[in-house]
Amino acid sequence: MGAMSYTSVPTRHIGRYEKLPRSSGRAQRKHPVHAEAPRAVRRARPRRGKRDGKVQEMVHSSRDCSTRTADEMTFASFCLFVNNLKKKVPPPPVISCQQERPPARLCKSAPPIGCGKYEVFLGGSCNPTTWRRDEAIPRLKELGITYYNPQVASWHPGLIALEEEAKQSATVLFFVIDNQTRGVSSMLEASYLAASGRKLVLVVSRHASSATICGEKITNTEYCDLNRTQNYLQDLVERQGLPVFETISSALDCTDKVLKKDIRVQDLRLDDNAVPVRNAHITLADKLHKLREVFANQDSEGRGSLSPAEVCTALRVCTGRTIYPNDCLALMAQIREVTEQTAGGSPDGRLSFEDFCLLVTELQGSSRRGGRGGRQSPSVLSRTAEMMHQLLTPLTRVAEWVLPQRLARQLSNGSAPTSDVRDVYLGGTLTNTSWRENIAIPILKKSALTFEHPATLLATERLTPTEAARLERCRTLLFVITDTSRAPAHMTMAAHYIGRGASVVLCIQMLPDNCVIQGEKLSPTAIKDYNRGRSYLSDLASRKGVPVFETVAEAVQKAAQLSRRAR
Repeated sequence: MGAMSYTSVPTRHIGRYEKLPRSSGRAQRKHPVHAEAPRAVRRARPRRGKRDGKVQEMVHSSRDCSTRTADEMTFASFCLFVNNLKKKVPPPPVISCQQERPPARLCKSAPPIGCGKYEVFLGGSCNPTTWRRDEAIPRLKELGITYYNPQVASWHPGLIALEEEAKQSATVLFFVIDNQTRGVSSMLEASYLAASGRKLVLVVSRHASSATICGEKITNTEYCDLNRTQNYLQDLVERQGLPVFETISSALDCTDKVLKKDIRVQDLRLDDNAVPVRNAHITLADKLHKLREVFANQDSEGRGSLSPAEVCTALRVCTGRTIYPNDCLALMAQIREVTEQTAGGSPDGRLSFEDFCLLVTELQGSSRRGGRGGRQSPSVLSRTAEMMHQLLTPLTRVAEWVLPQRLARQLSNGSAPTSDVRDVYLGGTLTNTSWRENIAIPILKKSALTFEHPATLLATERLTPTEAARLERCRTLLFVITDTSRAPAHMTMAAHYIGRGASVVLCIQMLPDNCVIQGEKLSPTAIKDYNRGRSYLSDLASRKGVPVFETVAEAVQKAAQLSRRAR
Protein backbone atom coordinates (compact mmCIF):
# COMPACT_ATOMS: atom_id res chain seq x y z
CA MET A 1 0.00 0.00 0.00
CA GLY A 2 1.27 3.43 -0.78
CA ALA A 3 2.40 5.84 1.89
CA MET A 4 1.58 9.48 2.40
CA SER A 5 4.85 11.35 2.16
CA TYR A 6 4.18 14.72 3.75
CA THR A 7 7.04 16.40 2.00
CA SER A 8 6.44 15.44 -1.60
CA VAL A 9 2.75 16.01 -2.36
CA PRO A 10 2.38 17.66 -5.78
CA THR A 11 0.07 20.68 -5.87
CA ARG A 12 -0.70 23.44 -8.31
CA HIS A 13 -1.07 26.94 -6.92
CA ILE A 14 -3.78 29.20 -8.31
CA GLY A 15 -3.97 32.47 -6.39
CA ARG A 16 -5.07 31.79 -2.81
CA TYR A 17 -6.22 28.31 -3.74
CA GLU A 18 -4.45 25.01 -4.24
CA LYS A 19 -5.64 22.27 -6.56
CA LEU A 20 -5.14 18.73 -5.38
CA PRO A 21 -4.08 16.13 -7.96
CA ARG A 22 -6.97 14.53 -9.80
CA SER A 23 -7.55 10.94 -8.68
CA SER A 24 -9.31 8.30 -10.72
CA GLY A 25 -12.92 9.25 -11.30
CA ARG A 26 -12.97 11.98 -8.64
CA ALA A 27 -13.80 15.59 -9.23
CA GLN A 28 -11.04 18.05 -8.58
CA ARG A 29 -11.53 20.07 -5.41
CA LYS A 30 -10.43 23.54 -4.47
CA HIS A 31 -9.56 24.55 -0.93
CA PRO A 32 -8.62 27.99 0.39
CA VAL A 33 -5.10 27.82 1.73
CA HIS A 34 -5.84 29.65 4.97
CA ALA A 35 -9.56 29.24 5.49
CA GLU A 36 -10.15 25.57 4.81
CA ALA A 37 -7.00 24.02 6.26
CA PRO A 38 -7.86 24.50 9.95
CA ARG A 39 -11.37 23.16 9.33
CA ALA A 40 -9.98 20.01 7.73
CA VAL A 41 -7.59 19.44 10.59
CA ARG A 42 -10.40 19.85 13.11
CA ARG A 43 -12.36 17.10 11.42
CA ALA A 44 -9.63 14.66 12.30
CA ARG A 45 -9.15 15.83 15.86
CA PRO A 46 -9.62 19.05 17.85
CA ARG A 47 -6.18 20.40 18.52
CA ARG A 48 -4.96 19.93 22.07
CA GLY A 49 -1.47 20.90 23.08
CA LYS A 50 1.39 21.33 20.65
CA ARG A 51 1.05 19.80 17.21
CA ASP A 52 4.69 18.93 16.80
CA GLY A 53 4.87 16.21 19.48
CA LYS A 54 1.65 14.51 18.40
CA VAL A 55 2.24 14.51 14.64
CA GLN A 56 5.92 13.68 14.99
CA GLU A 57 5.44 10.66 17.25
CA MET A 58 2.59 9.26 15.14
CA VAL A 59 4.64 9.53 11.96
CA HIS A 60 7.75 8.05 13.56
CA SER A 61 5.80 5.17 15.10
CA SER A 62 4.20 4.42 11.73
CA ARG A 63 7.63 4.35 10.13
CA ASP A 64 9.13 2.14 12.83
CA CYS A 65 6.33 -0.41 12.44
CA SER A 66 6.78 -0.63 8.67
CA THR A 67 9.66 -1.40 6.36
CA ARG A 68 10.04 2.21 5.29
CA THR A 69 12.90 4.49 6.25
CA ALA A 70 11.45 7.90 5.33
CA ASP A 71 9.40 10.05 7.71
CA GLU A 72 6.01 9.15 6.27
CA MET A 73 2.77 7.62 7.47
CA THR A 74 0.95 4.85 5.64
CA PHE A 75 -2.76 5.22 5.02
CA ALA A 76 -3.41 2.18 7.23
CA SER A 77 -1.60 3.76 10.19
CA PHE A 78 -3.39 7.04 9.59
CA CYS A 79 -6.79 5.31 9.68
CA LEU A 80 -5.83 3.55 12.90
CA PHE A 81 -4.80 6.82 14.55
CA VAL A 82 -7.94 8.67 13.41
CA ASN A 83 -10.20 5.86 14.60
CA ASN A 84 -8.59 5.80 18.06
CA LEU A 85 -8.41 9.57 18.42
CA LYS A 86 -12.17 9.74 17.89
CA LYS A 87 -12.59 7.66 21.06
CA LYS A 88 -10.55 10.06 23.20
CA VAL A 89 -12.26 12.33 25.69
CA PRO A 90 -12.53 15.98 24.53
CA PRO A 91 -10.90 18.74 26.59
CA PRO A 92 -12.78 19.45 29.82
CA PRO A 93 -14.95 22.55 30.04
CA VAL A 94 -13.85 25.47 32.17
CA ILE A 95 -15.23 24.98 35.67
CA SER A 96 -16.24 28.15 37.44
CA CYS A 97 -14.63 28.74 40.80
CA GLN A 98 -18.08 29.74 42.04
CA GLN A 99 -19.65 26.43 41.03
CA GLU A 100 -21.67 24.94 43.85
CA ARG A 101 -20.01 21.89 45.33
CA PRO A 102 -21.79 18.87 46.80
CA PRO A 103 -22.08 18.91 50.59
CA ALA A 104 -19.00 17.61 52.35
CA ARG A 105 -19.09 14.33 54.20
CA LEU A 106 -19.14 14.38 57.97
CA CYS A 107 -15.65 15.05 59.23
CA LYS A 108 -13.92 11.94 60.48
CA SER A 109 -11.29 12.06 63.15
CA ALA A 110 -7.77 11.06 62.24
CA PRO A 111 -6.72 7.54 63.19
CA PRO A 112 -4.71 7.23 66.40
CA ILE A 113 -0.96 7.31 66.02
CA GLY A 114 0.48 3.91 65.17
CA CYS A 115 -2.79 2.26 64.14
CA GLY A 116 -5.70 2.67 61.78
CA LYS A 117 -5.66 3.68 58.14
CA TYR A 118 -5.45 7.10 56.54
CA GLU A 119 -7.35 7.79 53.34
CA VAL A 120 -4.73 10.09 51.81
CA PHE A 121 -0.96 10.24 52.13
CA LEU A 122 0.41 13.70 51.31
CA GLY A 123 3.69 12.93 49.55
CA GLY A 124 6.00 14.89 47.31
CA SER A 125 7.94 18.10 47.79
CA CYS A 126 8.56 19.19 51.39
CA ASN A 127 10.51 22.12 52.83
CA PRO A 128 10.35 24.97 52.04
CA THR A 129 6.98 24.33 50.35
CA THR A 130 3.70 25.11 52.14
CA TRP A 131 1.18 23.54 49.75
CA ARG A 132 0.07 21.02 52.37
CA ARG A 133 -0.71 23.64 55.00
CA ASP A 134 -2.11 26.27 52.63
CA GLU A 135 -4.15 24.21 50.15
CA ALA A 136 -4.35 20.47 50.71
CA ILE A 137 -5.10 20.15 54.42
CA PRO A 138 -7.86 22.82 54.58
CA ARG A 139 -9.64 21.25 51.61
CA LEU A 140 -9.29 17.70 52.96
CA LYS A 141 -10.71 18.82 56.30
CA GLU A 142 -13.62 20.45 54.48
CA LEU A 143 -14.29 17.18 52.65
CA GLY A 144 -13.93 15.11 55.82
CA ILE A 145 -11.02 13.06 54.47
CA THR A 146 -8.37 11.68 56.81
CA TYR A 147 -4.77 12.30 55.81
CA TYR A 148 -1.18 11.80 56.89
CA ASN A 149 1.20 14.75 56.63
CA PRO A 150 4.88 13.72 56.64
CA GLN A 151 6.02 17.36 56.77
CA VAL A 152 6.42 18.12 60.47
CA ALA A 153 8.12 20.94 62.34
CA SER A 154 10.31 18.62 64.40
CA TRP A 155 11.34 15.50 62.51
CA HIS A 156 13.16 12.57 64.16
CA PRO A 157 14.17 9.08 62.94
CA GLY A 158 11.35 7.47 64.87
CA LEU A 159 8.90 8.89 62.31
CA ILE A 160 10.35 6.83 59.45
CA ALA A 161 8.46 3.64 60.33
CA LEU A 162 5.24 5.55 61.00
CA GLU A 163 5.49 7.39 57.68
CA GLU A 164 6.10 4.15 55.79
CA GLU A 165 3.13 2.49 57.51
CA ALA A 166 0.86 5.40 56.60
CA LYS A 167 2.08 5.35 53.01
CA GLN A 168 1.51 1.63 52.59
CA SER A 169 -1.98 1.67 54.11
CA ALA A 170 -3.31 4.89 52.52
CA THR A 171 -6.00 4.50 49.87
CA VAL A 172 -4.76 7.43 47.75
CA LEU A 173 -1.20 8.67 47.40
CA PHE A 174 -1.39 12.41 46.72
CA PHE A 175 1.95 13.66 45.37
CA VAL A 176 2.91 17.20 44.42
CA ILE A 177 6.11 17.89 42.46
CA ASP A 178 6.47 21.64 42.80
CA ASN A 179 8.84 24.16 41.23
CA GLN A 180 10.33 25.48 44.47
CA THR A 181 12.56 22.43 44.97
CA ARG A 182 14.45 20.04 42.72
CA GLY A 183 12.20 17.26 43.96
CA VAL A 184 14.49 14.49 42.69
CA SER A 185 13.51 11.89 45.30
CA SER A 186 9.82 12.79 44.96
CA MET A 187 9.91 12.28 41.19
CA LEU A 188 11.60 8.91 41.61
CA GLU A 189 9.03 7.82 44.18
CA ALA A 190 6.07 9.00 42.07
CA SER A 191 7.46 7.16 39.05
CA TYR A 192 7.81 3.96 41.08
CA LEU A 193 4.33 4.23 42.62
CA ALA A 194 2.70 4.80 39.22
CA ALA A 195 4.22 1.54 38.00
CA SER A 196 3.34 -0.45 41.11
CA GLY A 197 -0.42 -0.10 40.66
CA ARG A 198 -1.19 2.23 43.58
CA LYS A 199 -3.89 4.92 43.41
CA LEU A 200 -1.62 7.85 42.60
CA VAL A 201 -2.88 11.41 42.15
CA LEU A 202 0.03 13.44 40.79
CA VAL A 203 0.43 17.21 40.45
CA VAL A 204 3.44 18.60 38.56
CA SER A 205 4.38 22.30 38.56
CA ARG A 206 6.92 23.11 35.87
CA HIS A 207 10.24 24.82 36.57
CA ALA A 208 10.96 28.11 34.84
CA SER A 209 14.20 28.54 32.93
CA SER A 210 15.26 31.26 35.38
CA ALA A 211 14.01 29.47 38.50
CA THR A 212 15.55 29.95 41.92
CA ILE A 213 15.78 26.90 44.18
CA CYS A 214 16.74 27.29 47.83
CA GLY A 215 18.08 30.75 47.07
CA GLU A 216 20.20 29.53 44.13
CA LYS A 217 19.45 30.42 40.52
CA ILE A 218 19.69 27.25 38.46
CA THR A 219 21.77 27.21 35.29
CA ASN A 220 20.34 26.48 31.87
CA THR A 221 21.99 23.04 31.88
CA GLU A 222 20.36 22.11 35.18
CA TYR A 223 17.03 23.50 34.00
CA CYS A 224 17.21 21.22 30.95
CA ASP A 225 17.95 18.22 33.20
CA LEU A 226 15.02 18.96 35.53
CA ASN A 227 12.63 19.75 32.68
CA ARG A 228 13.55 16.52 30.88
CA THR A 229 12.97 14.59 34.11
CA GLN A 230 9.50 16.09 34.55
CA ASN A 231 8.74 15.20 30.92
CA TYR A 232 9.90 11.62 31.45
CA LEU A 233 7.86 11.39 34.65
CA GLN A 234 4.73 12.59 32.86
CA ASP A 235 5.30 10.19 29.97
CA LEU A 236 5.85 7.22 32.28
CA VAL A 237 2.84 8.04 34.45
CA GLU A 238 0.50 8.67 31.52
CA ARG A 239 1.58 5.39 29.91
CA GLN A 240 -0.11 3.78 32.93
CA GLY A 241 -3.33 5.67 32.10
CA LEU A 242 -2.94 8.11 35.01
CA PRO A 243 -3.67 11.81 34.43
CA VAL A 244 -1.08 14.38 35.52
CA PHE A 245 -2.69 17.44 37.10
CA GLU A 246 -1.47 21.01 36.90
CA THR A 247 -3.35 22.42 39.91
CA ILE A 248 -3.70 21.11 43.44
CA SER A 249 -7.37 22.13 43.68
CA SER A 250 -8.49 20.02 40.71
CA ALA A 251 -6.40 17.09 41.95
CA LEU A 252 -8.05 17.30 45.39
CA ASP A 253 -11.52 17.29 43.84
CA CYS A 254 -10.63 14.15 41.89
CA THR A 255 -9.20 12.56 45.04
CA ASP A 256 -12.58 13.07 46.67
CA LYS A 257 -14.24 11.36 43.68
CA VAL A 258 -11.86 8.39 43.87
CA LEU A 259 -12.62 7.88 47.55
CA LYS A 260 -16.35 8.55 47.34
CA LYS A 261 -16.96 6.31 44.30
CA ASP A 262 -14.26 3.75 45.20
CA ILE A 263 -12.81 3.84 41.67
CA ARG A 264 -9.35 3.80 40.15
CA VAL A 265 -7.67 7.06 39.24
CA GLN A 266 -7.57 5.79 35.63
CA ASP A 267 -11.38 5.57 35.67
CA LEU A 268 -11.93 9.28 36.33
CA ARG A 269 -13.99 10.84 33.57
CA LEU A 270 -14.69 14.28 32.21
CA ASP A 271 -17.79 14.72 34.38
CA ASP A 272 -15.55 14.07 37.40
CA ASN A 273 -13.62 17.22 36.44
CA ALA A 274 -10.60 15.06 35.61
CA VAL A 275 -8.18 16.21 32.95
CA PRO A 276 -7.86 13.47 30.31
CA VAL A 277 -4.43 12.03 29.59
CA ARG A 278 -2.77 14.89 27.75
CA ASN A 279 -0.34 13.08 25.48
CA ALA A 280 -2.79 10.64 23.93
CA HIS A 281 -0.48 10.17 20.93
CA ILE A 282 1.86 8.15 23.18
CA THR A 283 -0.91 5.64 23.87
CA LEU A 284 -1.84 5.52 20.19
CA ALA A 285 1.74 4.85 19.17
CA ASP A 286 1.89 2.05 21.74
CA LYS A 287 -1.20 0.51 20.13
CA LEU A 288 0.48 0.52 16.74
CA HIS A 289 3.57 -1.17 18.19
CA LYS A 290 1.37 -3.80 19.87
CA LEU A 291 -0.38 -4.48 16.56
CA ARG A 292 3.03 -4.98 15.02
CA GLU A 293 3.94 -7.47 17.76
CA VAL A 294 0.73 -9.46 17.21
CA PHE A 295 1.39 -9.49 13.46
CA ALA A 296 5.01 -10.61 13.98
CA ASN A 297 3.96 -13.41 16.33
CA GLN A 298 1.73 -14.88 13.62
CA ASP A 299 4.39 -14.36 10.93
CA SER A 300 6.54 -17.24 12.18
CA GLU A 301 8.32 -17.61 8.82
CA GLY A 302 9.28 -13.94 8.65
CA ARG A 303 7.67 -13.41 5.22
CA GLY A 304 6.20 -10.02 6.10
CA SER A 305 2.68 -11.20 5.28
CA LEU A 306 0.00 -13.47 6.75
CA SER A 307 -2.38 -15.99 5.29
CA PRO A 308 -6.12 -15.28 5.72
CA ALA A 309 -6.31 -17.88 8.50
CA GLU A 310 -3.38 -16.28 10.34
CA VAL A 311 -4.96 -12.85 9.92
CA CYS A 312 -8.19 -14.14 11.47
CA THR A 313 -6.27 -15.40 14.50
CA ALA A 314 -4.47 -12.07 14.88
CA LEU A 315 -7.74 -10.15 14.51
CA ARG A 316 -9.29 -12.22 17.29
CA VAL A 317 -6.37 -11.26 19.56
CA CYS A 318 -6.68 -7.54 18.77
CA THR A 319 -10.44 -7.08 18.55
CA GLY A 320 -11.93 -10.07 20.38
CA ARG A 321 -14.09 -10.81 17.34
CA THR A 322 -14.23 -14.01 15.32
CA ILE A 323 -14.06 -13.58 11.56
CA TYR A 324 -13.64 -16.34 8.98
CA PRO A 325 -11.04 -16.32 6.16
CA ASN A 326 -13.60 -15.83 3.37
CA ASP A 327 -15.18 -12.90 5.22
CA CYS A 328 -11.72 -11.49 5.84
CA LEU A 329 -10.86 -11.53 2.13
CA ALA A 330 -14.26 -10.09 1.19
CA LEU A 331 -13.88 -7.23 3.68
CA MET A 332 -10.36 -6.56 2.42
CA ALA A 333 -11.68 -6.36 -1.14
CA GLN A 334 -14.26 -3.77 -0.05
CA ILE A 335 -11.58 -1.80 1.76
CA ARG A 336 -9.37 -1.72 -1.33
CA GLU A 337 -12.30 -0.57 -3.42
CA VAL A 338 -13.19 2.26 -1.04
CA THR A 339 -9.59 3.41 -0.54
CA GLU A 340 -8.84 3.08 -4.27
CA GLN A 341 -5.96 0.75 -3.48
CA THR A 342 -4.88 -1.06 -6.60
CA ALA A 343 -1.78 -2.67 -5.15
CA GLY A 344 -1.55 -4.72 -2.00
CA GLY A 345 -1.64 -8.32 -0.99
CA SER A 346 0.00 -11.07 -2.98
CA PRO A 347 -1.14 -13.50 -5.67
CA ASP A 348 -1.58 -16.26 -3.10
CA GLY A 349 -3.95 -14.11 -1.02
CA ARG A 350 -1.55 -13.22 1.78
CA LEU A 351 -2.06 -9.87 3.53
CA SER A 352 0.50 -7.25 4.57
CA PHE A 353 0.79 -5.39 7.87
CA GLU A 354 -0.91 -2.36 6.29
CA ASP A 355 -3.83 -4.58 5.26
CA PHE A 356 -3.99 -5.92 8.81
CA CYS A 357 -4.15 -2.39 10.27
CA LEU A 358 -7.00 -1.49 7.93
CA LEU A 359 -8.94 -4.59 8.97
CA VAL A 360 -8.44 -3.84 12.67
CA THR A 361 -9.59 -0.25 12.15
CA GLU A 362 -12.74 -1.27 10.31
CA LEU A 363 -13.67 -4.04 12.75
CA GLN A 364 -13.23 -1.73 15.73
CA GLY A 365 -15.33 0.94 14.04
CA SER A 366 -18.09 -1.47 13.05
CA SER A 367 -18.15 -2.85 16.60
CA ARG A 368 -18.95 0.60 17.96
CA ARG A 369 -21.67 0.99 15.31
CA GLY A 370 -23.21 -2.33 16.34
CA GLY A 371 -22.01 -4.31 13.32
CA ARG A 372 -21.99 -8.09 13.53
CA GLY A 373 -20.36 -9.63 10.53
CA GLY A 374 -17.41 -8.99 8.33
CA ARG A 375 -19.55 -8.25 5.23
CA GLN A 376 -20.46 -4.62 5.62
CA SER A 377 -19.52 -1.31 4.08
CA PRO A 378 -16.23 -0.07 5.54
CA SER A 379 -17.65 3.31 6.49
CA VAL A 380 -14.80 4.26 8.84
CA LEU A 381 -12.27 3.95 6.04
CA SER A 382 -14.66 5.52 3.55
CA ARG A 383 -15.00 8.66 5.64
CA THR A 384 -11.27 8.72 6.25
CA ALA A 385 -10.52 8.39 2.53
CA GLU A 386 -12.86 11.27 1.72
CA MET A 387 -11.24 13.38 4.40
CA MET A 388 -7.75 12.71 3.03
CA HIS A 389 -8.14 15.18 0.16
CA GLN A 390 -8.81 17.98 2.64
CA LEU A 391 -6.15 16.89 5.12
CA LEU A 392 -3.27 16.31 2.74
CA THR A 393 -2.44 19.89 1.84
CA PRO A 394 -2.51 21.43 5.36
CA LEU A 395 -0.67 18.45 6.83
CA THR A 396 2.04 18.91 4.21
CA ARG A 397 2.73 22.39 5.52
CA VAL A 398 2.50 21.23 9.15
CA ALA A 399 4.91 18.37 8.53
CA GLU A 400 7.44 20.63 6.84
CA TRP A 401 7.40 22.72 10.00
CA VAL A 402 7.43 20.07 12.73
CA LEU A 403 9.40 17.15 11.30
CA PRO A 404 13.15 17.67 11.69
CA GLN A 405 15.63 15.31 10.15
CA ARG A 406 15.23 12.11 12.16
CA LEU A 407 18.30 10.43 13.54
CA ALA A 408 19.05 7.17 11.79
CA ARG A 409 18.44 4.08 13.81
CA GLN A 410 21.48 3.20 15.85
CA LEU A 411 20.89 -0.40 16.73
CA SER A 412 23.76 -1.47 18.87
CA ASN A 413 24.72 -4.77 17.34
CA GLY A 414 24.07 -4.35 13.66
CA SER A 415 21.14 -5.12 11.43
CA ALA A 416 18.81 -7.15 13.63
CA PRO A 417 15.11 -6.30 13.04
CA THR A 418 13.36 -4.18 15.64
CA SER A 419 11.12 -7.06 16.70
CA ASP A 420 14.11 -9.07 17.98
CA VAL A 421 14.62 -9.41 21.71
CA ARG A 422 17.89 -7.99 23.04
CA ASP A 423 19.76 -9.15 26.11
CA VAL A 424 20.83 -5.94 27.87
CA TYR A 425 19.58 -2.36 27.74
CA LEU A 426 22.48 0.03 28.37
CA GLY A 427 20.60 2.77 30.21
CA GLY A 428 21.88 5.54 32.42
CA THR A 429 24.32 8.42 31.99
CA LEU A 430 24.83 9.39 28.35
CA THR A 431 27.02 12.52 28.50
CA ASN A 432 30.61 12.97 29.67
CA THR A 433 31.15 9.24 29.96
CA SER A 434 32.46 6.30 27.94
CA TRP A 435 31.49 3.37 30.16
CA ARG A 436 29.48 1.76 27.36
CA GLU A 437 32.27 1.75 24.77
CA ASN A 438 35.15 1.00 27.16
CA ILE A 439 33.56 -1.44 29.62
CA ALA A 440 30.03 -2.66 28.89
CA ILE A 441 30.11 -3.42 25.17
CA PRO A 442 33.42 -5.38 25.26
CA ILE A 443 32.12 -7.54 28.13
CA LEU A 444 28.80 -8.23 26.39
CA LYS A 445 30.44 -9.01 23.06
CA LYS A 446 32.84 -11.40 24.76
CA SER A 447 29.81 -13.13 26.30
CA ALA A 448 28.05 -13.24 22.89
CA LEU A 449 25.17 -11.15 24.22
CA THR A 450 23.16 -8.54 22.33
CA PHE A 451 22.47 -5.07 23.65
CA GLU A 452 20.50 -1.88 23.04
CA HIS A 453 22.21 1.52 23.02
CA PRO A 454 19.76 4.35 23.86
CA ALA A 455 21.62 6.91 21.76
CA THR A 456 18.40 8.57 20.54
CA LEU A 457 17.68 9.84 24.06
CA LEU A 458 20.34 12.48 23.45
CA ALA A 459 18.13 14.12 20.83
CA THR A 460 14.76 14.15 22.58
CA GLU A 461 13.17 15.75 25.60
CA ARG A 462 10.51 13.03 25.85
CA LEU A 463 10.48 9.30 26.38
CA THR A 464 9.13 8.38 22.95
CA PRO A 465 7.10 5.21 22.33
CA THR A 466 9.86 3.97 20.04
CA GLU A 467 12.50 4.30 22.75
CA ALA A 468 10.20 2.70 25.33
CA ALA A 469 9.59 -0.22 22.96
CA ARG A 470 13.33 -0.70 22.48
CA LEU A 471 13.85 -0.71 26.23
CA GLU A 472 11.01 -3.11 26.98
CA ARG A 473 12.16 -5.72 24.47
CA CYS A 474 15.38 -6.27 26.47
CA ARG A 475 15.75 -9.12 28.95
CA THR A 476 17.76 -7.11 31.48
CA LEU A 477 17.75 -3.35 32.07
CA LEU A 478 21.10 -1.95 33.18
CA PHE A 479 21.12 1.61 34.52
CA VAL A 480 24.53 3.16 35.26
CA ILE A 481 24.28 6.41 37.24
CA THR A 482 27.79 7.85 37.16
CA ASP A 483 29.32 10.61 39.27
CA THR A 484 29.79 12.73 36.13
CA SER A 485 26.12 13.70 35.68
CA ARG A 486 23.06 14.75 37.65
CA ALA A 487 21.07 11.93 35.93
CA PRO A 488 17.61 12.57 37.47
CA ALA A 489 15.79 11.41 34.31
CA HIS A 490 17.65 8.09 34.16
CA MET A 491 17.04 7.47 37.86
CA THR A 492 13.33 8.17 37.31
CA MET A 493 13.24 5.57 34.52
CA ALA A 494 15.06 3.02 36.69
CA ALA A 495 12.63 3.50 39.60
CA HIS A 496 9.66 3.09 37.27
CA TYR A 497 10.82 -0.20 35.80
CA ILE A 498 11.67 -1.53 39.26
CA GLY A 499 8.03 -0.84 40.09
CA ARG A 500 6.94 -2.74 36.99
CA GLY A 501 8.89 -5.79 38.11
CA ALA A 502 11.43 -5.76 35.29
CA SER A 503 14.84 -7.40 35.61
CA VAL A 504 16.95 -4.39 36.60
CA VAL A 505 20.62 -4.01 37.56
CA LEU A 506 21.95 -0.74 38.97
CA CYS A 507 25.33 0.91 39.24
CA ILE A 508 25.07 4.02 41.42
CA GLN A 509 27.94 6.41 42.07
CA MET A 510 27.46 9.26 44.55
CA LEU A 511 28.44 12.80 43.59
CA PRO A 512 31.63 13.89 45.36
CA ASP A 513 32.16 17.17 47.19
CA ASN A 514 33.16 20.05 44.92
CA CYS A 515 31.54 18.19 42.02
CA VAL A 516 31.87 19.76 38.56
CA ILE A 517 29.46 18.69 35.79
CA GLN A 518 29.80 20.01 32.24
CA GLY A 519 32.01 22.82 33.48
CA GLU A 520 29.58 23.89 36.22
CA LYS A 521 30.45 23.54 39.90
CA LEU A 522 27.50 22.22 41.88
CA SER A 523 26.56 23.87 45.15
CA PRO A 524 26.52 21.81 48.37
CA THR A 525 22.71 21.99 48.34
CA ALA A 526 22.51 20.68 44.78
CA ILE A 527 24.93 17.83 45.55
CA LYS A 528 22.83 16.92 48.58
CA ASP A 529 19.61 16.91 46.52
CA TYR A 530 20.99 14.69 43.75
CA ASN A 531 22.70 12.34 46.20
CA ARG A 532 19.43 12.06 48.12
CA GLY A 533 17.86 10.81 44.89
CA ARG A 534 20.67 8.28 44.48
CA SER A 535 20.18 7.09 48.06
CA TYR A 536 16.43 6.70 47.54
CA LEU A 537 16.98 4.64 44.38
CA SER A 538 19.56 2.46 46.13
CA ASP A 539 17.27 1.86 49.12
CA LEU A 540 14.32 1.08 46.84
CA ALA A 541 16.41 -1.42 44.90
CA SER A 542 17.57 -3.11 48.10
CA ARG A 543 13.99 -3.49 49.32
CA LYS A 544 12.92 -5.01 46.00
CA GLY A 545 15.87 -7.37 45.64
CA VAL A 546 17.45 -5.45 42.75
CA PRO A 547 21.27 -5.78 42.66
CA VAL A 548 23.18 -2.52 43.18
CA PHE A 549 26.90 -2.00 42.48
CA GLU A 550 29.39 0.84 42.69
CA THR A 551 31.58 -0.23 39.76
CA VAL A 552 30.40 -0.49 36.17
CA ALA A 553 32.22 -3.76 35.44
CA GLU A 554 30.49 -5.60 38.29
CA ALA A 555 27.09 -4.30 37.22
CA VAL A 556 27.65 -5.34 33.59
CA GLN A 557 28.77 -8.82 34.65
CA LYS A 558 25.61 -9.20 36.74
CA ALA A 559 23.41 -8.01 33.87
CA ALA A 560 25.10 -10.52 31.56
CA GLN A 561 24.52 -13.30 34.08
CA LEU A 562 20.80 -12.49 34.41
CA SER A 563 20.39 -12.28 30.63
CA ARG A 564 21.97 -15.69 30.09
CA ARG A 565 19.59 -17.18 32.65
CA ALA A 566 16.59 -15.56 30.97
CA ARG A 567 17.41 -16.96 27.53
